[in-house]
Amino acid sequence: MHRIRYTILVIVLASLTSSAKAHWIGFYSDESSSSCELHIPSPYVSVRIYVSAILLAGGTSITGAEFGMNPTEFTDYALLTGSSWSSDSVEGDLAKEGGMSITWVQPMSGPIVQIGHIDYLILNMFPANHEIYVQPHSNTGKLIVLDEIPAEIPVEGFPIVINCSGDCFNCIPATDDSS
Repeated sequence: MHRIRYTILVIVLASLTSSAKAHWIGFYSDESSSSCELHIPSPYVSVRIYVSAILLAGGTSITGAEFGMNPTEFTDYALLTGSSWSSDSVEGDLAKEGGMSITWVQPMSGPIVQIGHIDYLILNMFPANHEIYVQPHSNTGKLIVLDEIPAEIPVEGFPIVINCSGDCFNCIPATDDSS
């Protein structure tokens, strides 16, 4: 009898400890975070890439995130012209250093948390189906969000596909919570 009560208590406590179950951080071509494909028709155009955290149904809000990208993904093709983030509390530089952390004083509510955007001037054409992934921070190796406790919650990194030449993939990874 005690073993059953203990098991139930453990399950209840585990469900309470992570109020923000972020599933992924991704790059998107639109502010609503619904398109992960970016068509660039020619050089010498400006593009904006949005960065968002997508929370699962059980997650309500986050107070921070730490993630990265490979800044050389753009080196041969584009010039960084700017970036803007949804908080002034940012450490690192995603586009130049390959990693950043961001925190908010007030929790940011989901299911979609707009983290910010990066602007580029395209200098050369990207090859077809060029994928640029959100990945762990280059210095810390972390790919996480912080819930309201704040506890670190590991998340997945999700790519944007530049110049998709066919059926690339669905922007929303298939999970039990999103299917």
